[in-house]
Amino acid sequence: MDTKKEKSAVILCFLLLVALVAVIILGNIKNNKENKNIVVKSEDKKVSLQKEDKKVNEKEKKDLYIKLKNKEDISICIIGDSIANSEGVIKQENNWNEKLKKYIENTYNSKVTIEHIINNGGLSERLDLYNKNKKQYDLILLCSGYNDRNAKIEEFGPKYENFLNNIIERNDKTEIFLVVENSLRKFDKVPNEIKKIKEYYELNLIDLREAFADSPKPYKQLTKDNINPNDDGYDLYSTAIFDKIKLNNKENKKIDYKVKDKLYK
Repeated sequence: MDTKKEKSAVILCFLLLVALVAVIILGNIKNNKENKNIVVKSEDKKVSLQKEDKKVNEKEKKDLYIKLKNKEDISICIIGDSIANSEGVIKQENNWNEKLKKYIENTYNSKVTIEHIINNGGLSERLDLYNKNKKQYDLILLCSGYNDRNAKIEEFGPKYENFLNNIIERNDKTEIFLVVENSLRKFDKVPNEIKKIKEYYELNLIDLREAFADSPKPYKQLTKDNINPNDDGYDLYSTAIFDKIKLNNKENKKIDYKVKDKLYK
């Protein structure tokens, strides 16, 4: 009898132990599922937050014309040679950079900051300086002039396109004006290449050769040496560029430039 009781007790203990193990295993499985659900929900929430942050950042990125309409501060970078920096101007108030700044501030009540990347070397040197700069701008004026006249076209085109792509990749809301200086009036190869790139990327072209030709004053009266503008010549720079800004703003231009397949393979 005692033996039967002992066997029953052993069996009962065994069953209780099995039940306990089963409870523990089932509990762990449940916890693992709950933890996985928590992780999944956490990841989903993280992705959702990232998407929301991206949307907020996109909304915060405003182009030049939106900022002008809102009377917000804007930044301009002028890249080029000495003419891009109004070198040789007699009266400082005729500096075309400063006149452009005043035109914008007086018309749109936006504070304007202008920075320069000036180098009398070639396009490669200016690109190197721009890449080291790391800043973002609302408007970039990429000026080409007399020092570019003898550039090898097979090299100039790809370098110029690379320069533009670097600008667009840094900030696709940056407005870009391609400026051909009057000093290239007798040299068509580089301006023609710039026009081709302008058409492909749908950018703005400011051709000062045309502005000088359309002026009622003879060309000699607009330059000091048939190359560098005098004060009257520099006035055409600020006027032509500001007129383009006004026109684009009036037409409610939206800036959303894209890096395309390379024009130069």
